[in-house]
Parts: sequence; C-alpha cells; structure tokens
Amino acid sequence: MTVDGTERSRPSGSPSLPALPRLVEQLAAELGVDGGATAPGLFERTGLSARAERVFAIEHPLEREEEIVELVSRFPAASELVRLLSESGWLHDDPLADALFARDALESVLFPPDERHLVEVLAPAAALAASDPLLQENRFLTSADELFAERLSEALRNPSSVPPRDEHLTQIRREVMRQGELDGDQADELIAAAGEMADLDAAWLLDRFEGWSEQELERIDCLVAVYNRATALQLGGFPSVAAYLLRRAAQQLDDGEAWRRLTELALDQGWLAAAESLLVRFGRSAPRTEWTALMARLHVLRGELDRATRLLRPLAAELSEDPEDLAVEAPLFVLASVECALAGGGALPGIDAFPLLLDADPRRLGVSRAAALLEVAQHDLPSDEALAPLWAAIERAPLHEARWNDLDLLVEGSAIGVDLLHGALAGVLNAHPQAVAVWRNVIPFLGDADAERWRELLEQRVAEQTGRSGGEPKGRR
Repeated sequence: MTVDGTERSRPSGSPSLPALPRLVEQLAAELGVDGGATAPGLFERTGLSARAERVFAIEHPLEREEEIVELVSRFPAASELVRLLSESGWLHDDPLADALFARDALESVLFPPDERHLVEVLAPAAALAASDPLLQENRFLTSADELFAERLSEALRNPSSVPPRDEHLTQIRREVMRQGELDGDQADELIAAAGEMADLDAAWLLDRFEGWSEQELERIDCLVAVYNRATALQLGGFPSVAAYLLRRAAQQLDDGEAWRRLTELALDQGWLAAAESLLVRFGRSAPRTEWTALMARLHVLRGELDRATRLLRPLAAELSEDPEDLAVEAPLFVLASVECALAGGGALPGIDAFPLLLDADPRRLGVSRAAALLEVAQHDLPSDEALAPLWAAIERAPLHEARWNDLDLLVEGSAIGVDLLHGALAGVLNAHPQAVAVWRNVIPFLGDADAERWRELLEQRVAEQTGRSGGEPKGRR
C-alpha cells in the first residue's frame, strides 16, 4: 500500500516494461518527438480513453464535476483530456482562465502530430496569456486588487471566442446585471451553478445581490468545489489556472481559505517570490498560526532553517501538546515542522501529529511528499524498498518538481543500480507519456550523449507548440 492507502505501483518490478532507452525511443515515435508520425496506442496505455468517454457523458452536473476533477488529477498532461475539457467549456466563459489553460496545456503536454489541430485551437488563447501583462509570469498572483478586478471585469464583458458552458446561465447573468436585482428563480439557478460547477461568476452575483440562503451553506459548497477544482488542476499540469481560480475566490468572495490555499500552491510550485508577496498580504488578516507556519515553510524551501526554527519553536509553546488537537487545529504547523526536520532543522513537537494529518489529508502535495520522505528514511539506501515510497509519490504527482529534486538528492552519491533506477523511471514515463515535466526529469538519466540529443528534440517540440523561439526550457532542467 502507498502512504495514502491505495495500491502501490511498483514500476521497477514490472517485467513488461522495456529498458528505459528503448521506452524513450518507443514513446518518442508514438508522440512524433523524433520527427516521425504518430503511432497508435497512446491512450490505451494510460487507460484514459475508456474512462473519459463515460465521464463527459454524465448528465448530472455535480456528479460530472466530481468525476472530471478525478480525471484531471488521475491523468496529468494528457492531450485527450485537454481536448475534452476545452470542448466541454469546463472553465465557463472566462477568457482569462481559458488563456491560462491553453498556455499551461501547450507548455506541459506533448501533443502528437495527429493532434496538431488541437495545438492550433489552443494557440490564440495562449497568445493572450503571452501578451497580457497581468497573465505574463502569473503576475495576477500578486497584482493589486483594483488592477485584478478591473482586468477581470473587462475580460468578462468581452468573452471573445470562449464558448459559454451554458447559454441559459449566461443569459441569466446578463439579465441580473441589467436589472440590478435577483429574483428567486434566478437565485436558485445561480446557486446550483455555483455549488455544482464551481461557477465563480454565479457566486459573485449571489454575493453582490444577497441571493444565498440565510445559512449560506450553498456558498460553502461553491468554495469547496473551487478548492477541489484548483487541486485537480494543479496536479493535472495547469497550476496557473488553479492559482487564478483561487485568486478570484479569494478576492471576489473575500475568502481567507482561498488566500491560504493560493499561498500553499505558490510554495508547492516553487514560486517563492510570489509566495512571499502573498504572505505579506495574507498576514493582514490571516490567523497567526497559519501565517507563521506558511512563513516557516517558505524559509525551509529557501534553506533558511534557523529562521524557520525560530518561528516554529515559540509557536509550538503556544499550541496544544496533544497530537490529535494539533492535527485538527494546526495542520500547517505540523507540516512545517516535518518539512523543517526533514531538511535538517531538528525535531519539533508537531512531528508526532503528522500520521494523523496524513490520514486526514493524504492528497495534499506537501503532506504526501513529506510522508514519502519519512518512509524512505526508514530504509537503508540503496534498495528497491527504500525508494518505493518515492516512486509512488512521483507517480501520483509527476509534475511536482520537488519530488524529482528529492530523487536527485537520494540518488546523488548513492550506489543505486542502473537497472533499478531505469526500471522505476520507465514506470513513471510509461504511466505519464505526454508529460513534458516527466520527460525533462527522465532524460538526464539516459547518459550524457543520449540525454543531450533527447533534450534538444524535446525542447524543439515544446518551442514549436508554444511559439517560443527555442532558448532555455522552463523549469530546472
């Protein structure tokens, strides 16, 4: 079993996988990375096609939303899923979200030659993300509230070619804005859209015209739907879209939880400058425990362990010593304590509560990564058993760069056998054959000559998709 209780994939023990260099050649042919034509079988390999057809045919909005969220999480960086999401209007008629989705897709997914038409469909929206100052380098993360609100309002008034998911809902929103009021039937339809489809336009109108029920339980449902969608998008290779949705929820709905999740996302993505800016803003209204723990995580990621410890130790003295209380009342403190300890910052009281935090929130990126590293630490390197938790963590979130960094640190200077390493890497690549991030992290293990050749071919393909003129690839490799 893996750290979150599901069946563990054991790629290094699978005899059906070819050696890593052969698998790279095979997948490169299927994807046309080497300049050839597309070979069949790509989505049959991942199991996406059969599931996707069923999911997108579901009629009930809430059930379909839940299933799509699971698909996006389960099949990161898959062009078939990009196509279905784009055609379904899943992101509603928000041109900024659509632009960020297109850009993330073209940067994170390898589209085979027979799907060049999809690249062409995404290109205009991606060009908006490249030209809009607010979207370049995700500046919307830290832009002034007034600037973000103005740009969002302008975009929603001029939705360009973005297809609305539901023409009827679009008409209701227009009527409400024109009338300046909300009747009962309109409120009911907007509440359903907000809670079942994470429709932030509907939620904003309900806030503005006081359309929620007295208890506002539907408002909570909407925010939870937004959180779930953002988590899935981050795991699926669309972190900019996830961040944008959280920024909208944080600002338009004045939601502190969305601000906190946005800061966590920035930390998990390694956007440390943005995370620091968000913490400055978040600190105005954030609970002190949450803010301190997030700032400590930032220091850990920067290698400033003394500063992290100086924040966490006084906080520990103010919190309960009971692990159950800590896991419930101060989960960010528990995670920060474990990350600090793993980085060499010494033991902190929150560590004892970590198993309970893992049980409560196993899919949280920082939590699942820390759990894998703690499990690895229980074994002696090199061995299959020692690295198995890390392989499982990478397969579950193959676009999470921190996990590949962990692998680099464990492999460096160890005596891990090439066969063991290549077998496990082949398992990850076989499971996520279109993920640019996986290719970038696997290629360096092919040996200097092959690595250089494949790196050039890969970056040439990504540059063609994104319209960039070569240059350094995004990311660390």
